[in-house]
Amino acid sequence: MDLEAIDIEGSGSNSLNLSESDALALTPTGHSAIGDPDALVVLGGVDDFISSPDSWTPGASVSFGGDTFDTFTSGSATLFIEQGIDTTGLL
Repeated sequence: MDLEAIDIEGSGSNSLNLSESDALALTPTGHSAIGDPDALVVLGGVDDFISSPDSWTPGASVSFGGDTFDTFTSGSATLFIEQGIDTTGLL
């Protein structure tokens, strides 16, 4: 399955549990929403939560498409997570 983004925003609080291998398997090779071949974009709101069985390293914040995203890497996978989503489950 090739995805460019996962949107967990919706009614109430939503959560996503995503491993490094999940992120790499879901991201199409050579293409993503932001042009990074191993990046997956996660969209959501302030009541949403993301976690992982893997450790992710926080990076810089970047803006594109009118939104700001926090970056996290684990191995060769990169997540661009919309600011506001609770990312404490990645650390």
